[in-house]
Amino acid sequence: MQKITDVDSINETEIDLERKREPVKRIPIYVKNLLEIMFHAGTANPRKKMTAAEMRSELLQRVQEGEIDENEVPKESTIANWITSFSRGWKHAMALQAMEAAEHSSIEETEKLSQN
Repeated sequence: MQKITDVDSINETEIDLERKREPVKRIPIYVKNLLEIMFHAGTANPRKKMTAAEMRSELLQRVQEGEIDENEVPKESTIANWITSFSRGWKHAMALQAMEAAEHSSIEETEKLSQN
């Protein structure tokens, strides 16, 4: 009997946690696009690299200009997590691209040597 009570207690706790959770709020696509532009500006010119706080400030500036709504601006921690995730994906994509380029270059070099 004791085990059944423990299981019931766990299930009630899980149900309570589900009720308390807020729905996941996704970053709107056009806000992600703005974040990507800011990220790539920093990649192209390290002097323009922005922190999550600076990116959020830039988004809030766009709220003042009426370009986006304030409720669409993510929290600083959300932007920081986005930067981490996006950076990881970007580095992976660039590594694959570099490997492809190196492989293509190697194949061309081999073909040139075999023609001579």
